[in-house]
Amino acid sequence: MSRKNPNSDQEVLFQDRVEMDEELKQKVIETSRAHIVQLWEQLKSLVGEDCTTAIFRGAILDKIHDHPALKYIDIDEKGIRLNRIQDNLASLNLVTLRIDLFAFTNSILMLITDLVGDLVAHKISPVVQHFKKQLEEK
Repeated sequence: MSRKNPNSDQEVLFQDRVEMDEELKQKVIETSRAHIVQLWEQLKSLVGEDCTTAIFRGAILDKIHDHPALKYIDIDEKGIRLNRIQDNLASLNLVTLRIDLFAFTNSILMLITDLVGDLVAHKISPVVQHFKKQLEEK
């Protein structure tokens, strides 16, 4: 009669959990990428590329100390990229990743309001709110 090794069952469950966590992180990244790029493009069309770059960089600088995943966001003349977050998924906790991206979008909205006023913030607010809702569902 063969006996199951309880450690093997635990290892299988652990591995399943890790794989599920990685899939969820992947979905968070895909959702984030789509919404952040949309936000970038919409803001760029309203205030220009230089102002958009400054706002996004300012949002990162404002939150990076408390939200370490933001150090993996790249902003340059080509736009915004989350490729380095993708590359470092294994080292990021799912909850922390969601919180960090949520804080980033909040910071963007606050900076827009402070720099260019409520009118522009109101125009991009639906994109931000939809993104936040998506993050909460993941």
